[in-house]
Amino acid sequence: MNANTFTRAALLGAMVALLPSCSQESKVCSLICDCTHCNDYANDVLCDELSTESDVASAYGCDTEWGDWLTCIQDQGSCNDTTATFEVTAPGSCTGTTSTGVACPTGTCPTTGWTCVSGQCMMRTCQGSAQTCTMDSECTGGVSYCDHESQKLNDCLDHASDRHAPYFKLDL
Repeated sequence: MNANTFTRAALLGAMVALLPSCSQESKVCSLICDCTHCNDYANDVLCDELSTESDVASAYGCDTEWGDWLTCIQDQGSCNDTTATFEVTAPGSCTGTTSTGVACPTGTCPTTGWTCVSGQCMMRTCQGSAQTCTMDSECTGGVSYCDHESQKLNDCLDHASDRHAPYFKLDL
């Protein structure tokens, strides 16, 4: 290898070393901020948060669980363009019902959207809550697609410490 080739190789190596790394945290940060239209400050805060949480997970020996959680966020998360929100939860379901306390002896209810069941007017609610609804899109708080990975990460953190380890804000 001549000196010229060696110099080029060393220069290329130095340039590659100076390029910013594209960590999994920065990929998740970009996914979320591209969707939610983060300003520079919000982007920096989110990226710093993820980086710090990564360092904590590493200090507790939970790199694998942290990586699995980030992979799930990348693979299962989606951008709701209408609301500019990044979501990792299934849509809610408007399949619950609750009594209105209004009787319907004639089989009809006085309010549109209510149904008469066994002489009582019932209204639809989001499954698992008292929030009234008429369609699924009105319900939030469905099951997180990354609950399993989140639980494994928190279990790892707990197991690695003699006290409860810090829980991360894993509900993006």
